[in-house]
Amino acid sequence: MPDSKTNSIRAVERTFELLEALHQKGTAGVTELANEVGVAKSTVHSHLMTLKQMGYVLNNHGEYQLSYRFLMLGGARRDSNPFFRMSKEHVDELAEETGDIAAATTEEDGENVYLYVSNGKHAVKMDIQLGTRLPLHCLASGKAILSMLPDARVEQIVDEKGLPPRTSNTITGHDRLFEELEKIRSRGFAFDNEERIEGMRAVAAPVRNESKDTVLGAIVVSGSTNRVKGDYFREELPELVTRRAREIEINATYS
Repeated sequence: MPDSKTNSIRAVERTFELLEALHQKGTAGVTELANEVGVAKSTVHSHLMTLKQMGYVLNNHGEYQLSYRFLMLGGARRDSNPFFRMSKEHVDELAEETGDIAAATTEEDGENVYLYVSNGKHAVKMDIQLGTRLPLHCLASGKAILSMLPDARVEQIVDEKGLPPRTSNTITGHDRLFEELEKIRSRGFAFDNEERIEGMRAVAAPVRNESKDTVLGAIVVSGSTNRVKGDYFREELPELVTRRAREIEINATYS
């Protein structure tokens, strides 16, 4: 007899593969999705019909796309996070002050998740949007968060996710990462010096709830190497970011 539990799990996996493919493509037909995911068109059609009936995808003359129902789910999840509510105004002000990209991020399942992003007038276009998930070790915000986690949790994340290179500057060694995290704890902020994307730098500061001894996330500003350089990169921007992070920490700790 077939293992119904195993079959059910595979069916769920297939559904989410289709949803992620639709997310990447924006709109797509059954044939295109079948080729993308590598399954029969009849299987894709059955999944899409179920998703349409439940209101999670739309069908516009044979072209499918995600519905706004996901916005309801994701928005409710984000809005329930006190760190998002406390950081939003500060992120907007940082974007206006610096002219670059400011964001609030948090850790979930060993990854850096963007809760809120605000673009300043000089912001360059990047592959960042709400909910974007990226490795922690190659980001200023990710390293800032890692620096506040217990060593055992950092070890677990490294074991599960690895330290894959994104550029020639990415930290890929275990000992090197822990040395970097110790520096971040000491100075209170983290750098991304072209460690994920060549030509981009960032500065981030962790945000903690001191009364609960927990890390909430990080505040980060990212910009091109043409703008984020010299004393501005090493001194002025860290001061701006850490000041905002500290204000959020105070609100989180004593609210």
